[in-house]
Amino acid sequence: MEQSVRGTFFVEAHGNHKGVVKGSLEALVRGLKAEGGIKVLKESFGAVTEDLGQFSAMTELELEFQSPLHYLLGTIKYGPSAIDLQSPEELSLTAQEFVALLGEVIKVAKAFYTKYNVGFVFTPRKGRGSKGVGLGEEKIEGLLRQGAIRAKVVVELGGKSKKRVVDDFINTVSEEAFVHKVLTTKVGEAEAGEGFKGLVGVDVFFYEPKALFDLAVKYTPVLVEIKEPEEIRLSILDLQDIGVDLAAVFFEASHKLVSQGG
Repeated sequence: MEQSVRGTFFVEAHGNHKGVVKGSLEALVRGLKAEGGIKVLKESFGAVTEDLGQFSAMTELELEFQSPLHYLLGTIKYGPSAIDLQSPEELSLTAQEFVALLGEVIKVAKAFYTKYNVGFVFTPRKGRGSKGVGLGEEKIEGLLRQGAIRAKVVVELGGKSKKRVVDDFINTVSEEAFVHKVLTTKVGEAEAGEGFKGLVGVDVFFYEPKALFDLAVKYTPVLVEIKEPEEIRLSILDLQDIGVDLAAVFFEASHKLVSQGG
C-alpha cells in the first residue's frame, strides 16, 4: 500500500480582504511543504479577483504523496475544490489494506466531530426500509461479477423507535448500495426522546468504492469488514472521486463551523 500517488490539487480561497485571501493560500502552501509524506513539485498562484467586494483566488499545486493514506488525509486537511491525478492508473489493495484506509479516515472524522461537537443530520428519505432488504443468490452473484464490494458495516444509532432508525438508515444506504441483511442490538440506555439506541449492522453491496468512504465518513462505523472480494482495484478515477468527496465533506463541515463562530 506504499505506492505513491501523484496529481494536482486546485485550492480556492475566498474572503472580503484581498491580502487575507492571498495570504491564506501562501500559508496553505507553506503547510504542505512542511507536511510529512507530501512533496510539492510545482506551485502556481492565480490572480486575486474581486466581485462585489468579495475576493477570490486559486492555487494550482502539483503534488506527490508517499502513499494512498497521505493522499486521502491531504484531501481532508487541505480541501481542494478539484483534483487531477496523474498516477497510479490503478491501485490494487487487499481487503485488509482497504479497510485500514477506511479506518484512518473514520478516525480523523471521529476526532473532528468530537472536537467541534458536530455531526451529520440525515433527512429521512423515502424508500421501502427493511421491507426492501434481501437479495437472491442470482442477484448476489451478478453484483459480484460486476465488481461490487460486499461489506459488513456496523454503526451506532439512536432514534424514536428501532423500526424508524433501521428504515431511515437502510433508505439512506440504499441510494448507493444494496442491503442484503440487517441486524440490530440494543446498547445502553436511550437518551430522552429516543426509543432505541444501539448497533445496526448490515450485509451490503457497494457498486462504487467512494460510496463506502462516504458512508464511513458520515456515519463513522464501529466496524467495517470486507467480505468479498479479497482484492480491491481502485482506478485513477476512483481515487480522484474519493478525494474530491472527502474534501467536500470536511470543507462543508469546517465552513459551517466558521459561519457559526465555532
